[in-house]
Amino acid sequence: MRRAYALHDAAGWVARNYKRPLSDLGKEVAQILSVVGGGIYNAPINVEAINWYDETFGIRVYWRGSLSNWDSPGLALLLIECHRRMVRVEIEPANMQGVRLVFHQRKSRDGSTMDRLPELDEIQRIVDGWYEDQQHDGDKP
Repeated sequence: MRRAYALHDAAGWVARNYKRPLSDLGKEVAQILSVVGGGIYNAPINVEAINWYDETFGIRVYWRGSLSNWDSPGLALLLIECHRRMVRVEIEPANMQGVRLVFHQRKSRDGSTMDRLPELDEIQRIVDGWYEDQQHDGDKP
């Protein structure tokens, strides 16, 4: 079912139904939220409250649902879709019922930390390296 939402024109749906302009980042975020939320119209967000055009401070979305990494894989889909589209996502506390997702566009896979967003497999190699370094440090007298 989620596969259909990956192909759905979520940005077009927002523009048509809410008469909102969307920046290029806003279009990417709409698509990400559609995949994660099982359709942009089903996602636990308030579409009208989102500034779909703010690329300076990021597109901020209040998410009123849970995010999990597997059995209900919203968190995994969020991570995968953001990396696929070169969008950095930050999860901030909002209140007892939800979190705020803040999205920023990245320009390349390499370069400075502020400009890049590596592929997921590169991030996994970096994290795996932390554990390898720790194991080797434990071998030292």
